[in-house]
Amino acid sequence: MRTRLAQLRARATSLVVASVALAIVLGAPVMAASSGSVAPAFVDALDAIGRTLTPGPEMTASSRSKVFRRTGIDVSHWQGRIAWPRVAASGIDFAIIKATEGTNVVDQWYQRNRTRARKVGIMVTAYHFAHPGLKGTGSRESRVIRDARREARFFVANADLRRDDLIPALDLERSGSLRPTELRLWTLTFLRTVRGAIGARPMVYSTSSFWRTHLSDTAKIARAGFDVFWVAHWDTNRPSVPGRKWFGQGWTFWQWTDCGRIRGIYNCVDRNTYVGSKALKSLQIRKRQVRRG
Repeated sequence: MRTRLAQLRARATSLVVASVALAIVLGAPVMAASSGSVAPAFVDALDAIGRTLTPGPEMTASSRSKVFRRTGIDVSHWQGRIAWPRVAASGIDFAIIKATEGTNVVDQWYQRNRTRARKVGIMVTAYHFAHPGLKGTGSRESRVIRDARREARFFVANADLRRDDLIPALDLERSGSLRPTELRLWTLTFLRTVRGAIGARPMVYSTSSFWRTHLSDTAKIARAGFDVFWVAHWDTNRPSVPGRKWFGQGWTFWQWTDCGRIRGIYNCVDRNTYVGSKALKSLQIRKRQVRRG
């Protein structure tokens, strides 16, 4: 009788919670009107349902089926002065912070953002905004490789990546008028140069449309071992992943809006979700000490 009563109470509670969560979902357009995006409220509502109705670890048949979810932001000088204690209090787990751009721009807020985010317990890493191109003289191939290495070294020298930082990101949104095969070579050269310096494989950030247009939808980057893809796809409930769904790996990080609202940040901010079969800490730089050069 006690068991049966407990089951009935649990079902009643779940129905109430589900009804409330459904109301949140249906009200998402109204909630999101001020930001111009439905996705944030919708995802938050789904998270609320999942936290309430999904069995805890002790009720799961196998820990192998566990899915880890974390919420984060990516920021740059566009966000201005950030109150990181308030950001942490709002539930943000990680921050991907702009460090460099091209071969001569260091984000003016990078050092402050990184230091203060770490101080309040937010996991951090850096990203580089790429300006692919041709450098110096010689064949086009040699000029592509030279340019990619130059940007990679500039990034490593200024990002000051450390053990326990999350793996860094290559932000690829410009082609530099390179051909698809050249841009693929540029990308692999950049990633391999950074890997050699930090002892860990960086992730790649892009959109499906850019990847399909400027890299011929190649899966060779993922096949080369750079299997963490950070996809940008806004105003949708399911992001599109290029490169044959990143060679079957799918997305690891999803930037689902460019105008989220977080306490502690005055302006719009990109919001992100991490989903993986391992904890987010599995993507920390741990293999060996990061070289500064």
